[in-house]
Amino acid sequence: MSTHLKAYVVHEDDEGNCAVVFATNGATARRDGANELNLTFEEVESCCREPALDQYAPGPVPMHATLAIGWWHECGNCHCRFDQDERHECDDEREDAFEPVQSETRSTYCSPACMMADWAKSRARQNIEHAAIEAALTRWPAATSAVGGECNKAWPSREREIYAQFTVPGLRFPVRWTLGEKVVHVSPCDAEAFQRLGGITP
Repeated sequence: MSTHLKAYVVHEDDEGNCAVVFATNGATARRDGANELNLTFEEVESCCREPALDQYAPGPVPMHATLAIGWWHECGNCHCRFDQDERHECDDEREDAFEPVQSETRSTYCSPACMMADWAKSRARQNIEHAAIEAALTRWPAATSAVGGECNKAWPSREREIYAQFTVPGLRFPVRWTLGEKVVHVSPCDAEAFQRLGGITP
């Protein structure tokens, strides 16, 4: 049996997603592709050879190569779908030129402008997360292992909120505090101890 890695395209049925995997045979490719797509072996719709991508073994495959064989991608900023020729399902009056590009982290965008806009949003979010961490550490100096994060606000709001999560010596579970709120989320088993350590109202 050949040990040369060959490219296979593994498809899933529900969302039309697919993955390129490199393997020496179809059965291994189907299994590895199922794992990448979070499917069982039986849930894979198809597993087909794609010789045009063999040259990229062992991977990853660059965006331009998948566009060339007819794939579409979703822009990481505006979320429109695009193939090699044009954008789909997005505003027709776009001012930025259609020029698909891939970042160093392998995110795909329909234009350099969209990539730069996504970078700007990411930097702004990181700055706010750092502010949340600093605010939490100022209010609770004993806090350790503080990290920032972002999540959806409670339904029906569609807005996002920034929080800091940290541990406090003497508590069993992490504490979570949303930047700007007066409520701190503490495990019920830690509530009494947290009050003794400084209270639940920042």
